[in-house]
Amino acid sequence: NQIALYNPLFTFYHKMNLQNLSKIEKYQFYLDKAVPQSGKLVSIAKSTNKFKGLQIDRSKFAETKKIYMMCKIMTSDLQHIESSFPTIDNLPIFYQELIDTVVGTVKLKKSLSGLSWLRNKVNELSRVHIKEITRTEDITKINAIRKKFLGRISSMFKKVSKDFMFLEQTRLKLKSFPNIKTSINTICIAGYPNVGKSTLLSLITTARPEINFYPFTTKSIMLGYIGNKLQLIDTPGTFRDDFNKMNYIERQAFLALKYLCEKIIYVFDLSETCGYTVEDQESLFETLNRKFSDKEIIIFLSKKDLLNEDIINKFQRKYKDYSLFYDADILKRFIKKMH
Repeated sequence: NQIALYNPLFTFYHKMNLQNLSKIEKYQFYLDKAVPQSGKLVSIAKSTNKFKGLQIDRSKFAETKKIYMMCKIMTSDLQHIESSFPTIDNLPIFYQELIDTVVGTVKLKKSLSGLSWLRNKVNELSRVHIKEITRTEDITKINAIRKKFLGRISSMFKKVSKDFMFLEQTRLKLKSFPNIKTSINTICIAGYPNVGKSTLLSLITTARPEINFYPFTTKSIMLGYIGNKLQLIDTPGTFRDDFNKMNYIERQAFLALKYLCEKIIYVFDLSETCGYTVEDQESLFETLNRKFSDKEIIIFLSKKDLLNEDIINKFQRKYKDYSLFYDADILKRFIKKMH
């Protein structure tokens, strides 16, 4: 059922490809682009139209065509920006909450609404000024009406200038989102920093994460795969009780644990070379047990070469009710059998 629930996200990424979202420029860029392009297109239209008639009629033709083309270019650019962002309410809850956590859903919707408002105003003002040109019989006013249109449009663009900047900042953040495949089974790897989560991920999947031997090295969640049927996610963070006090990466990892995975592999470093005591690691283990009581937790003991048999045996007796491993190959075979 969980797989069926999240299948739409695969389509979302396939169609949207967030990593390739086009850059959103400052508002002035779109004005500077539309004016010369419209003039060039009008020149082409005049040469091919071979329009002959009174000077006022030729002037009306040129200026209404410029307004029409400026409107078409600007509204097309605005529409492209709007449509490049996903419809948040149609996304799976994981990505809805992730977007809300990272950029704020209300802010994003407000900025997109600002561009929608601008697009409608450009259309409206172009119709008004084209009609004004067609009705005037004073040739000296025709060029002035087109300039008035451009002035009013420039003022409207400036009014929503902050929305362009916010949407570009949002685009950069969306590009950093993990491209998670939700059409396959998922297991999350959890534990304190530097206990060996990334190492384990590299041993049992095709992932090759950057591994450094000091705490807090993981800057984002890491993905790995076993064949094409099983996805593993390295989830960094200590998952404090208050979600609002978690940093961005911890929130991202917490949401992956909450919504995406069916099982959790918890990594213990009994040698404590990670910089955290066993008691600290056990406390986080109990926190995850409490927060995600509906998920099966598998234990993996890292850095076995630094441990003696007595420590391992004592720990195994304490956690005899859990599936416990200290060999990555055996763990890999175990989870492959499960799926």
